[in-house]
Amino acid sequence: EGALILARVDGVAAGCVALRKLSSLVCEMKRLFVRPSYRGMGIGKQLVARIIEEAIKRHYQFMRLDTLPLMKDARKIYQDMGFYPISPYYDNPIVGAEFMELNLENWSKKGTRL
Repeated sequence: EGALILARVDGVAAGCVALRKLSSLVCEMKRLFVRPSYRGMGIGKQLVARIIEEAIKRHYQFMRLDTLPLMKDARKIYQDMGFYPISPYYDNPIVGAEFMELNLENWSKKGTRL
C-alpha cells in the first residue's frame, strides 16, 4: 500500500513525496522533491512529516529510505525527524548511497517534530 503527497503553494505544485510498501511492517519513503523556487520554506520537512503520518495510519512500524551525500538538505531533514543509519536493505548501483530508517512507533509517541 503506497501513497503520494503533493505540496501546493497558491495552487502551484511545489513538491512531492511518496511511500511504498516493502513488507507488512516496513515501508519506504521515495521521491522527496521540492522545486528549487520553493526551497527554504519548510516544505520538505512538512512533506516528510505528512508521509510519516500516512505510514503510521497504515500501521507500518518502520520507514526506510536511501539518499546520497550530496543531498545535504534532505539528509538534515531526515536526521532532524529521527532517521538513523542502517545497513543497505537492497543492492543500490549508485556509489555512496546511504540507507536510513525511522522507528514509527517511537516517532508517534514523541509526536510531530515540526
